[in-house]
Amino acid sequence: MKIFQKYISILYLKNLFIIFLALSTFFVGIDLLQHLKDIPSSANLQILYIIYKFLESLNYILPISLIFAMIFTKIKMIKNSELIALYSFGISKNMIITPIFLISLFITLIYITLNATPFAYSGEYAKNIRKYNTLTSTSSDLFLKNYDTYVYIRSLNPFTKEAKDLKLFVTSNGDLKEIINAKSGVFEDNLWKLKEVKIIHKPKISQNNLQGLKIEERESLNTLKDFKPKIITNIFEGKTSFTIIDAINAIKLLKPQDISIEKIKASLYLMTIFPLFAPFFILMSFYYIPISGRFFDTLLLSTVFVLGSLILWGILFILAKITINGILPPEIGIVLPIFILFVYSSYLYVKHK
Repeated sequence: MKIFQKYISILYLKNLFIIFLALSTFFVGIDLLQHLKDIPSSANLQILYIIYKFLESLNYILPISLIFAMIFTKIKMIKNSELIALYSFGISKNMIITPIFLISLFITLIYITLNATPFAYSGEYAKNIRKYNTLTSTSSDLFLKNYDTYVYIRSLNPFTKEAKDLKLFVTSNGDLKEIINAKSGVFEDNLWKLKEVKIIHKPKISQNNLQGLKIEERESLNTLKDFKPKIITNIFEGKTSFTIIDAINAIKLLKPQDISIEKIKASLYLMTIFPLFAPFFILMSFYYIPISGRFFDTLLLSTVFVLGSLILWGILFILAKITINGILPPEIGIVLPIFILFVYSSYLYVKHK
């Protein structure tokens, strides 16, 4: 990396740190003021709540912080006539924006990677602490379908992956085959391991055979492969918070069953594709900021670009939320706008070579 690129990188990272810290602190502070009465008195839970709200703020604050940092970095270089000096040495616009773009892209990719971990549930954990004084809430009276099996669960804790009072109605060609009752179950090794199981076999009546009601008792039974607790609760309660891995697993599980996966796909695109809005917008907007402050007010210019980035971010965010609600296909509401940004920013980059 050349000296001027190292200088730009350090300046950008410095501005990014200041802006992100200020905005995230504001985000967490406003939330604390709004829900101060609902936060539990336990010091441990209070600290956890603040940490999870801070992590949740990354979803909203990080992309806009990356953009603001670029704007203020370039404005500062304009005010100090540093851009004019760099251009006079034959340094192109692409060489100046490259370190900023690569840093923003690298940070965005780290953020996307975090969405493959329980980090994606930070907002849900914070909400549970505020409402239930615990990290996770227990779901009750769940009734779902998994291929030819209808599953009823009286109580499920997705955090401990334990369930109580399960009933499985196993069908074959639309006809009830057997009923499986279990007092408890735990999800391990991608299987539900049921305990204290009672299997009621439906009587079979044919011309040559008459088999009456048969009841079988077992200590344990392994069933419902890949039917993960978090997928169960999210689908039943209509939640759109998934990790990338859970979203992919949910799509693999539900697609063969002809169950709608549009909301899950939207959540997946929101975690993997939507964050790329920031580096592409940085690349695009950089070329529209003038190189000299002689003929305009830098304060007014920075205000215009800040408001412009907020408006565009708001439009894309609204489109994403509309898509998650099922109004637009995920490919149109999330993927298409980011693809347009990518194409246009790439065009500007090639144009200024």
